[in-house]
Amino acid sequence: MINKISKFIDSELYIILVFMISFLIWFFEPTFLLCVFIYFILFNVVLFFKKNSNGIFIILLALLISNIQNLDIENESNLVITIVLLFILFFELIIFYIKNNKHRPMYFLLGLILINLSFFISGSNKLSNPTRIFYLDSLILLFINFMYIFFVNTLDLNKYYLSKIILYFCLLVSLEIFIWYFTYYQEEFLIYKVNTKWGNGNSASMILLLLFPLTSYLYSFKFNTLYFYLNKVILLALLLSSSRGGILFGIIGFVIMEIYTFLKSNKSLIKKNYLIIGSIALLICLIFNNQVINIFNFILRRFLDLVSNNNDLSSGRFDRYKEALDIFIRSPLIGEGTMLTVSNNLNPWYHSSILDILASLGIIGLVTFGIHFVQKYKYLFNNKMFHFLLGFLLSELYGLIDVNYFNFMYLFIYVLILSTLEIIKL
Repeated sequence: MINKISKFIDSELYIILVFMISFLIWFFEPTFLLCVFIYFILFNVVLFFKKNSNGIFIILLALLISNIQNLDIENESNLVITIVLLFILFFELIIFYIKNNKHRPMYFLLGLILINLSFFISGSNKLSNPTRIFYLDSLILLFINFMYIFFVNTLDLNKYYLSKIILYFCLLVSLEIFIWYFTYYQEEFLIYKVNTKWGNGNSASMILLLLFPLTSYLYSFKFNTLYFYLNKVILLALLLSSSRGGILFGIIGFVIMEIYTFLKSNKSLIKKNYLIIGSIALLICLIFNNQVINIFNFILRRFLDLVSNNNDLSSGRFDRYKEALDIFIRSPLIGEGTMLTVSNNLNPWYHSSILDILASLGIIGLVTFGIHFVQKYKYLFNNKMFHFLLGFLLSELYGLIDVNYFNFMYLFIYVLILSTLEIIKL
């Protein structure tokens, strides 16, 4: 019995089951306490039956996009129960780590610790209005670093299995985007922006850009028809994300990815399936003509809006860029701190990762992130990790015009993916 459960946790069916549970929680929004109990049980099943954290990795990814963090806790007793269960789970994770620690080198740990330190230092800036929220950022990063240490030493997976996990994760995010379209599909829906409950279209597309290229590994070398078509479903979600950066960089990444796949995989099968995709797309356009036109207009209007507002191609970003540079000049060494600006501005993001770092963390932050980038890209190039490299580059390009490293949902998933790089067998 134990062996059967252990094998099930390592199966593709387990991945589907966990993400289905996540989707049901996202869709029906049960009580917060019920969600906590469901995930607590899922975590404990893996901790009891497995000696690696593959199952925990899957549950954690599913939890992040189930929207549990935005549900009402309802009352103080539920909060107390949740805190107690979290302490129990954290203690269990530590015991699990001690028993199953594989003592891997943790190549990226130094850079992550330095970034965490720069957050803490900037939170102490006397030019800011120091409150616990600055240190809350540091504590969140500290927890994220702990999860990196935990997973890099307890995971036991290969690139193919990881790609399956990422595929179903991306499909669930795509499904959430499609449901938004179904919910708001009407003539007035053009005024809306995609909302996945846990984030908007920008957040969703940023995460998809990071992970989307890895899903093509499932058919890049040995062609698989099912995974080939599922990959295109994720591309469609990117196009419908309402994020201009997601659409633009999604198309660029897709073209690069498919050229690479064409060179590495069965060319005749790829040609045949693209003919099928083209035929299906044409048929859909003919049958659902009005709906397709409305969706096309929605995507087109997202770009036309850039020139319809006094020809401001930056969509208001240039003002934010200037503000970020002014703050950096005022406090160049450690920035102004995150989450809350000197002027008590509650929108502290400057829609550019470089300017976010300079304004919030200063030169110290720029140096710590620089150390991390050098570590990361050196590792990716040396180990010829094309699919990971493309995903990181796409999300990095997106970060030039929007928030990435200061979006904790993205940062959490980013660090989880980092923890797998030392483990997968190429």
